[in-house]
Amino acid sequence: MAISVVAADVKRRLQIAVTTYDTDFVAICTEVQNGITAGCDSAALVTYENVIKLGIIEIAAGECLNALRRIKGYTEAATISGNVIGEYKESGDTLITTGRAIVQPYFKVEYSKFLADVAANAYVKALSDAQTSLATAMATALKDKEVNEAAKTVAETAKLTAEELKVDAETVKTAAETAKLTAEELKVDAETAGIGSKATLDEARAASIIAAELRATSNELTRLAAADDGGLGVCATPVMAVSESVQEGWL
Repeated sequence: MAISVVAADVKRRLQIAVTTYDTDFVAICTEVQNGITAGCDSAALVTYENVIKLGIIEIAAGECLNALRRIKGYTEAATISGNVIGEYKESGDTLITTGRAIVQPYFKVEYSKFLADVAANAYVKALSDAQTSLATAMATALKDKEVNEAAKTVAETAKLTAEELKVDAETVKTAAETAKLTAEELKVDAETAGIGSKATLDEARAASIIAAELRATSNELTRLAAADDGGLGVCATPVMAVSESVQEGWL
């Protein structure tokens, strides 16, 4: 919707109720409105319509006030007992300056600079946000790398521990096999000792039997000698010789 400033807007701003100068006010409002809107950016006229209208009202009110001051007798005053009556000292220049300050940013050149500044600020903000995001991502990646390195270290340590346990298991296995071999050797030694003991026992038994036979033979010879000769002189030597011969064979 196009901006429209009428005489009533200006009279309300100037606090004027008379209608004497309405025609002049309408003409001034139209001129100011057309001039300002022609200089403003078309996009700004849509986006900032109310702000631009406020500036136009200020400028139009200032121009109308200056026009009134140029009317002969309008600003003249009468002094009665030191009191001034009828003089209107306010100038429209202040209103015009205020209005121009309001609409200035929306003129085509100024508004283009304004849009460029907005774009530049948006670019700077986007760049800053991107840098912040990049820094955050790098910090996160670094933290993840540290976590991965720590996990890798733990895994390598666990692997080394597993290897050590494997070596210990191999050592235990080797010791067990050695113990088994030692047990086998001890068993073989025990069996060998058993066989040797058995052989010694058999030899002792055989020697005992031979000794018994020798005693029996000796007794028998002694008895026979006593019966035949009545003494031991005849057969003493043969018996002793036999006994020594048997003893030599036994030993």
